[in-house]
Amino acid sequence: MKKKIINNIVLFGFIMLLPCFVFAQKVDMKVLREKILSEKHDFLQKELNLDTNKMKDFWTIYLEYDDAIFACHEASRKSRIDITGYDFLEDNRMNEDSLTNSQAQELINHRILSERKLLQIQEEYFLKFESVLPVQKVLKLDRLEKQFMRKVMQRDNKHKHQRKR
Repeated sequence: MKKKIINNIVLFGFIMLLPCFVFAQKVDMKVLREKILSEKHDFLQKELNLDTNKMKDFWTIYLEYDDAIFACHEASRKSRIDITGYDFLEDNRMNEDSLTNSQAQELINHRILSERKLLQIQEEYFLKFESVLPVQKVLKLDRLEKQFMRKVMQRDNKHKHQRKR
């Protein structure tokens, strides 16, 4: 259980940093999100070995899940802005040392609440996924999402290095 929580925290941290990489290039988040979802659709259909009908049923639920996760991250970002006045989508790095004790404590409490909300969303939607997929594929989904994000990040980093040359 602790390992799963740690994995979820790492994934949450990774997802929270993704916009830093994206917005460093001033890309329209909506367009990028649609592109990534399209790629993810194809990747998951192949890796989960789903026929067109199963994928349609699964993808309908998955898009709801993705929207819920996205909304949670957006609410978290807006709360961090309210607390600190800092938007990490516009700047690359926040200086935690410049925060007041009260701001830092509030951010810690907020992060814990955000993590709980993300776990609640996962719990709710993993049960929904089980209504259309075998439980083994639902379990596999978590690993595949992480694998997909690593693939996207590696590609993004490769493109960054090529642009710098």
